[in-house]
Amino acid sequence: SDSDGGILTVTVSSSDASLISNSLIDLAGSGSNTITLNSSAGIPQSFTMSIAQTSSTHAKITMTVMATDPQGLTSTQTFRVILSPPGSGNALWFEEMGDYIQVEDHNSLDLSSNFTYEFWYKPTTLTSTEQYPLYKSSAFWISISNYQLYFHAWSQQYSINYYSLSAGNWYHFAFTLDSSYTCKFYINGLLVGSYNGSNPAYTSTSPLYIGYNSSYPIYGYMDELRIWGVARTNDQIKDNMCRTLTGSEQGLVAYYRFDHASGTTLIDLSANSNNGILYSMDDSKWVTSEAPIGDSSAHEYSGTTAADFEVSIAHADGDQFTATGDGEYYTSLHVYMVNGSPNVTTPPGGWETIDSNRYFGVFPVAGNGTFSVTYAYTGNSYINNKGNLKLGTRTDNSTSAWSRSDAIQDTANGELSITQQTRSEFIMGSGVNPPNISGLSDMASAADLSIDFSVSSSDTGTLTITTSTSDATLISNLNLGGSGSSQLIDTFTANVSRDLTLTFDQSSTEHGLVTVTVIASSAGIATTSTFNVIVSPPGAGNALNFDGVDDYSETGWLPNLTNWTIETWVISPFAPVSTIDTGPLYANENFAIIWDHTNPGYMGSACVKISSSYYFASFGTLEANTWYHLAATYDGETLNAYKNGVLITSNTSPSGTPNYDTVSLKIAGHPVLANYFSGTMDEIRIWNIARTQDQIQSTMCKRLYGNETGLYMYYRCDNSSGTTLIDLANNAIDATLTNMDNSDWITSGASLGDDSAYDYAGSVASDYSVSIAHADGDRFTATGDVGTYNGIHVYIVNESPNTLTPPSGYTSIDTDHYYGVFPVGIFPTYSIAYNYTGNTYATDDSNLQITYRTNNTGSWTGFASTQYTPTTTVVKTGISAFSGISATEFILGRNAAPVIVATDEQETSPILESLMYHNLAMKDDGTVWAWGRNGNGEVGNGTTTNQSTPVSVTGLSNVIDIEAGLDFSLAVLDDGTVWEWGKNGYITGETAKSTPVQVTELENVIQLAAGHGHTLALKSDGTVWGWGRNNEGALGNGTTTDETDPVQISGL
Repeated sequence: SDSDGGILTVTVSSSDASLISNSLIDLAGSGSNTITLNSSAGIPQSFTMSIAQTSSTHAKITMTVMATDPQGLTSTQTFRVILSPPGSGNALWFEEMGDYIQVEDHNSLDLSSNFTYEFWYKPTTLTSTEQYPLYKSSAFWISISNYQLYFHAWSQQYSINYYSLSAGNWYHFAFTLDSSYTCKFYINGLLVGSYNGSNPAYTSTSPLYIGYNSSYPIYGYMDELRIWGVARTNDQIKDNMCRTLTGSEQGLVAYYRFDHASGTTLIDLSANSNNGILYSMDDSKWVTSEAPIGDSSAHEYSGTTAADFEVSIAHADGDQFTATGDGEYYTSLHVYMVNGSPNVTTPPGGWETIDSNRYFGVFPVAGNGTFSVTYAYTGNSYINNKGNLKLGTRTDNSTSAWSRSDAIQDTANGELSITQQTRSEFIMGSGVNPPNISGLSDMASAADLSIDFSVSSSDTGTLTITTSTSDATLISNLNLGGSGSSQLIDTFTANVSRDLTLTFDQSSTEHGLVTVTVIASSAGIATTSTFNVIVSPPGAGNALNFDGVDDYSETGWLPNLTNWTIETWVISPFAPVSTIDTGPLYANENFAIIWDHTNPGYMGSACVKISSSYYFASFGTLEANTWYHLAATYDGETLNAYKNGVLITSNTSPSGTPNYDTVSLKIAGHPVLANYFSGTMDEIRIWNIARTQDQIQSTMCKRLYGNETGLYMYYRCDNSSGTTLIDLANNAIDATLTNMDNSDWITSGASLGDDSAYDYAGSVASDYSVSIAHADGDRFTATGDVGTYNGIHVYIVNESPNTLTPPSGYTSIDTDHYYGVFPVGIFPTYSIAYNYTGNTYATDDSNLQITYRTNNTGSWTGFASTQYTPTTTVVKTGISAFSGISATEFILGRNAAPVIVATDEQETSPILESLMYHNLAMKDDGTVWAWGRNGNGEVGNGTTTNQSTPVSVTGLSNVIDIEAGLDFSLAVLDDGTVWEWGKNGYITGETAKSTPVQVTELENVIQLAAGHGHTLALKSDGTVWGWGRNNEGALGNGTTTDETDPVQISGL
């Protein structure tokens, strides 16, 4: 303004044209740094000055504004401009011992009281060893360790223990000393310690060191160092820690932004020009800063729950950014705004642009606390003529690219919002986000022939979803969302996820790994997601049979495995012998699983070679014609041998890296000798880690996905033809069969399913009990009965079995899923309980039975199980896996009871039974009469007096069969119940019964037979049960143990 009015000439000039050229100063849109205007007396005129940087160099510039009237009178004012990158700009990396900055002494730095030191610091290493961010000899130093903050004022020492500091995190530290010599410590704006001193700090003429050379170096990143000649209050510290200063603030004696990109000078932006010199540091130490710093900021430090912490910051145009805590524990929350274009201006893929005028950041002090963001964008000119507004995110200022977010736009209220965020920076943009695909995961089998997943879009519009398979001979007929096609085109509503099902067919004869690709596209922007499917026969599938003459399989190469696990299912027609050297797996001098060895001590063992020494660990006894799961591990110190999940031997003698030759993995063939293993193998797995016992147990009875951590080679052996053994792991190291043909691919008898559960803890058989459930809710449980147990597995196969023919007399079997049991021990028998609740096959649960087969190679056979309809459970006891019935896999079946169509009247006659000393007679009226010796009540008339004439047996009627033992008697009633009286003297503890007592464990009996000390019962289902004396095996249950209760006779 001019008091006289008239023509005025206004000129603005820069103190350094190399940084801000006068030609790049634009006054009032004139395009020049000089304008002439006609002023009215005493009336100010306002206009805007635009300045463009000539250089990106960090510096402070003085701008001079000079107004001249026609008489030549002038008025001059100056203001400062700090040239810096946007936001937190750059920082300085103190990487090595000897990295430091020296600031020469100045009286402004000689502070004895009423001072504040504050800075942002991210330690890369933080231990109990002290680091000195600031040091001035004979005056003070500040130190930081992983548990303590320390301020030493030379005349006074102050420290606090603070255990929450950790490397890799940015912290704002502040230290104050007031006129009463009270020292306060602040971390992230929180007062964490306060101590009353009695003396002022010393002053000295020594330089100020930032990072104390080699004595107490710092290792980390520093930004925004401020030194004040006043003791700042807590509010002042909180108000300014997340924003840059102008350098002219009252009391500020030194101010370092660290925003250089090169050079060895650290500029002081205060009026004191306390510049520093870098030592042992080059341009690589100037890095993009990650500190949470903007041009303005706001904060919240009060609240009890996360939602109490809510902070807003507004731009001058009216738009407002708000952050609110929405998870975990909070102590404070900062938001900041940067009024300019970010250092990264490239929009995320699919977006057209991002805002070049402002962006925002959030710094939660909350551990793992999350927050929600609402950006009310009304007033921001960026939104003009733009649709599909979005909110981009990045972690911090150093992140090299903006990312798309799932922020939801509320056009009615002019807002963008998003939840569950962690420390980030946010910027508005416009464009289209690619669709989102979620829920896809690899499939260990194509059992379900379907997979469920979800697709969503942040914008309402048409989406095209296309699916394809890498091998149509294995996976075909893709049907997406019931469309009947592999493609679906439909309109999606913004931010509304849609669940889809992809169904497909799989080959019934081939085996391999297939990649299925799902592509969702909208407006030319696409998202691609894939998942792998392993196509295999159900359950254990197939296996490879090696003839022991010249059959073997070999890979083209083998990785150098220092730590490893090798495992396989294997069966041989021969027990290990000492006449030949051979085995299932060899990796020359790296590892081996040995079956036969000329040294008897090494038969059936794992082997590793270190230098010139071989080390062995035995698998224990290996029998012929028995399936085993064998696993060996080596961790650099110990060789372990596991059999059926049990650790058999640990050899701690080896140490170091196994020998390595660039050879192949040889399966069933010796790597040097022309010796070959005779047997069948399945599920061969090579890992580049030493797996634990629990890991081995958890997967030995289940098939893998091929993507498990550490899995290097994986062979299911599920082909039915060809000469290639397919590797299903990511490395695709296939093996080639030699001297073998299609007849060597055979059905596997290993105990394998799609999922499994196990129990290896117990002391008696009944302690070993384990259950597994189907997704529909039915549950299968196996529990040890007798024998010596080490463990027990159950597994489930979630598809139809390879054999669908029901047993004789059965009308059907379940075609959806079935179960298996693998007991680990010596002569183990077990019981099973199948709770069929939820199984759709058992919706009508009449006439349900469990059918069994020996293993995956067998056909289904019916046996009598007990159905308890009130508890929807079918139970079977006394099952043996390896003898007798030899049942390991089970499936529900339906066996209708026989129906009697018609009968004719028959003449009846009495039935007589006699063994030695007493006699029984059954009359045609269904009563029983007895006479003879009665010392144990075997006559059944309520006395123990011998009877020389027939007397009626008390309480019996409707009898259909009778039997006499040595000193006991039995009868079957027409309701299928069995009654006994007398005493079986061969059974210890047996008490005499002078009247009939029901045998409660039996029902549906149609016929009896008795010997001197044992009894047999035939049930209507065709099964035979026995009890009593068993010293010669008369009960047929595989033991010679007497039984007081009926047990089923195996195999009948």
